[in-house]
Amino acid sequence: MKFLLGRQATNRKEAIDNVFQVTGVDGIKEDIIDMFTSITSDDKINSEADKIISSAIRSRYGGKATWRVERWFIPIPTLHYEGKDTYSSDN
Repeated sequence: MKFLLGRQATNRKEAIDNVFQVTGVDGIKEDIIDMFTSITSDDKINSEADKIISSAIRSRYGGKATWRVERWFIPIPTLHYEGKDTYSSDN
């Protein structure tokens, strides 16, 4: 998981555009991103992100520091191929 700090987005579309610009991804339609977002576990991602961010905030500003943020998690699918051996019991 990577956090893009200092990147301002006022909506999800701008967040997607920012992520694609920073990562160099091109040609993925928003509906594909929606599909990958729907199959990810938002609770797990939110929990992990909260731990990382809270730890960074507390280490920098002290134990009683609080934070608020509007954030979007944008999965970036990557194309890869996986080869598997096949076995036939007929031989």
